[in-house]
Amino acid sequence: MFIARRIRKENIAEYILYIWQLEDLLRACRFDPDRIYATLLEGNDSIDEAQKREALGWYLDLAALMREEGKEQIGHIDHTLHLINDLNDLHLRLMKLPVGEEYRAVFLSIIHI
Repeated sequence: MFIARRIRKENIAEYILYIWQLEDLLRACRFDPDRIYATLLEGNDSIDEAQKREALGWYLDLAALMREEGKEQIGHIDHTLHLINDLNDLHLRLMKLPVGEEYRAVFLSIIHI
């Protein structure tokens, strides 16, 4: 949770990958609160007990959202899919608009490697 907050501000693509990894971890824990705590929080000495409880609540909220959206077995929550669409929209705009000149140059240099 604390990592997600930080990386969402710094690197949205990394945030999306982080959430996807958490989805897989929650599935591996079978959405069981005790397993989630033991797997993701118990051995983490960098946060105190109050922070662990807060993080567990956040993980359980994510698990509930996955269940609500029918993503218990496969798939990704709509939140991250919307973010991907937003990134794609930004990419398309930068490929067309004058402000995207430097972006286009970098993008084209990467796809031609």
